[in-house]
Amino acid sequence: MVTKIKIQLEEIGLQLDASIFPIVMNGGLVMSSKPSILNLTLDKEQLNERKTRSEKQTDQPEITRKSPRTGGKPTYSRTSAESGGTRTACSTSSFSLNSADDKLYAKLSEVQLAYPETTIYKQEEMFWLRVESLLLPGLGRKAIFLLAVIPKFRKIIAWGYWSVWSIGVSWIGPRHTNYPDGSMCAFDMMDGSWQYGDNLVKLLDFYTVWAVRHLYLEYFDRWPGPQASSSYVERNFEFKDHECCGCPMPQGTYHNCCKPNDIAKITPAAALSFWIFSKRDQRHPPSDITNFARLGINPPRLELFC
Repeated sequence: MVTKIKIQLEEIGLQLDASIFPIVMNGGLVMSSKPSILNLTLDKEQLNERKTRSEKQTDQPEITRKSPRTGGKPTYSRTSAESGGTRTACSTSSFSLNSADDKLYAKLSEVQLAYPETTIYKQEEMFWLRVESLLLPGLGRKAIFLLAVIPKFRKIIAWGYWSVWSIGVSWIGPRHTNYPDGSMCAFDMMDGSWQYGDNLVKLLDFYTVWAVRHLYLEYFDRWPGPQASSSYVERNFEFKDHECCGCPMPQGTYHNCCKPNDIAKITPAAALSFWIFSKRDQRHPPSDITNFARLGINPPRLELFC
């Protein structure tokens, strides 16, 4: 990874640790919010030097700057990507977006403006979105999101894939994916971040940042920002010491919050049960989903979810 991109990724991770949601631009390009946490983080020598200087200049009060916070939610004001702005939406199936009977259909044009590389696949009782997200400028790979939108069940199930021109398509996981189908778990369903019927662009922004978090995990060996898990066994097996704790009331890193109590509560039987469960129901997408991600044709039918 190019140093410039890695620095940008590190900045996004630090801001996520501070519950600052990054800016998601058209096309799924992710930029860190301002000001930079990396630039505001001073080492001890710099801090002491500043303190000494401020003590000498008593006539000038010290100013404390706070980073803007968005409560961990996506920003709603979108900016065109620097590489040409909003592009023309790609081709879609021949049905009329405004004639569909589900209110999510009527707003698909907004999705195509925010994520121009979006293809819509209409089926009798559901529809699919295949969405490409650029993630970071000059990254050399992008994310593909497959969204199965099922009005009958008021449900959306989605999968994430890496797409690298010279290599092909590969699943993004297993961290923060669901058992056993490997679908994305990009936010806590219990906190009201997104519900069926809400803005689909907002949902795709969650998915885009989820993919960027996977990038951060790949390069920095930790999941950045808040995460959730009510299972003490799962936390102990999956969370790293220096990641945010996933309990309902996190107090810093997992190591400094719940890990000691989690270890104390885990019995051999509980550990064995979770190990058997995770091995028996290994998270992985169905082959039909992966083929759809790879080829962009033949999206699975509703029967896959029944």
